[in-house]
Amino acid sequence: MSEIGEIARSQSKKRGRVPLILVVDDELFTRTLITRCLERGGYKVAQADSGEAALAYVEKRWPDLILLDVMLPQMGGVEVLRRVRSMRDDVPVIMVSGIDEVETAVESLREGAEDFIQKPFEEERLVVTIRNTLERTGLQRDVRRLQDELTGERLNRRLIGSSPRWRQVLQLIEKVRNSNITVLIEGESGVGKEVVAHTLHESSVRADGPFVSVNCGAIPESLLESELFGHEKGAFTGATSAKSGRFEQANGGTLFLDEIGEMTMPTQVRLLRALQERVVQRVGGTADIPVDIRVVCATNKDLADEMKCERFRKDLYFRVAAFPIFVPPLRERREDVAPLAAHFIERIRKRDNREISGLAPESLRLLERYRWTGNVRELENVIERAVLIQEGPVIHKESLPAYVAQGEDGPSHSDDTFGDRSADRSDDQILSFEEEERNILIRALRITGGNIQEASERLRIGRATLYRKIQKYGIKVG
Repeated sequence: MSEIGEIARSQSKKRGRVPLILVVDDELFTRTLITRCLERGGYKVAQADSGEAALAYVEKRWPDLILLDVMLPQMGGVEVLRRVRSMRDDVPVIMVSGIDEVETAVESLREGAEDFIQKPFEEERLVVTIRNTLERTGLQRDVRRLQDELTGERLNRRLIGSSPRWRQVLQLIEKVRNSNITVLIEGESGVGKEVVAHTLHESSVRADGPFVSVNCGAIPESLLESELFGHEKGAFTGATSAKSGRFEQANGGTLFLDEIGEMTMPTQVRLLRALQERVVQRVGGTADIPVDIRVVCATNKDLADEMKCERFRKDLYFRVAAFPIFVPPLRERREDVAPLAAHFIERIRKRDNREISGLAPESLRLLERYRWTGNVRELENVIERAVLIQEGPVIHKESLPAYVAQGEDGPSHSDDTFGDRSADRSDDQILSFEEEERNILIRALRITGGNIQEASERLRIGRATLYRKIQKYGIKVG
């Protein structure tokens, strides 16, 4: 038995609660006989004399097991089973059948019954069957629960952080991980969109399938369609043999389309058909190839703005943005800097066999104060550099880059938080478009107290667009 199975079995023995069994039979004598038998076996028993009465009972209280007669008046046992299964599928049902009802009892197994007992039956056989069924199904529930817990642990190990904004991301991943709905991961460069995509795959029912990643912005336009959909021999110069595309390679798993906002209009048309119909045609081919995949997309662009500017198809936008997940920048979740830094230090320590114990308190304060315009990727690079030049087991201030140690954001980001440069200008001085836009953004952020969501709503622009403009103009938030 697996380790999970052993843990589950040990836990099932510790339940201690007396199981409740619902006996459903239209004959009073049979119900009474079974009830006495089960009570001697140490079980609690409830009775129902019809399918309707059984369904009414389980709407109020769920038994641990249902003993269900095949032949019932008005609503037969198989129909009762189907309805119970539609209400809840983890309560085991054992069918009771006569000699002439075995075929119907076998049909009930196909509908989800755990077992069936043929009349007349011995008391020992009944008690043993029920005991084994309760143990088996209880073990299965424990295994599922432990697997869910382990999945959650894997998710939390990979996605480092505990800030409120980060917990929102984790909650969205938990909701959508086992769905086939297309997910759009939005956020600035370096926030960890691909890590979120990997976690979606690894914590899903498709975890045993392939995870295939395509950077749509890194592949030349002339090659992207062939890369995605494959090509047939002779489809173009150099196509000396047929080749499967990334859609086919991801069959049974997850296809991750990174930087989908860089995709050209012609390729968007083909992608839309593939997403709608879950079939692809290789370049130069005519055959429809079905694919069973889950598609996850990512972008650092505001696709809603791209759609308005007619650089991204409207129909494709609503297809890929079926379930959006916005990954906030690191400067908006400073509580995550410490655990992320510790994670990177531990990884480097194991990888390079280095003697590193962690960050000096002053170094950690500097890291938490810094704005991290490059997000998690920049933090990782800073830690890598600090470990390389540090002398001793602790990373001190001297090992950090000067701009981090001095609390700077670089030469272009030296203005104070929400500072308005227009204050030094005369009223008749003509501002450039960019200067005017910057001042409008500053005023909106000042009015909203730095609330990005509220400012984007007041300005009637997308949140991702506002983030890019804040970064572009070097405006400090918080």
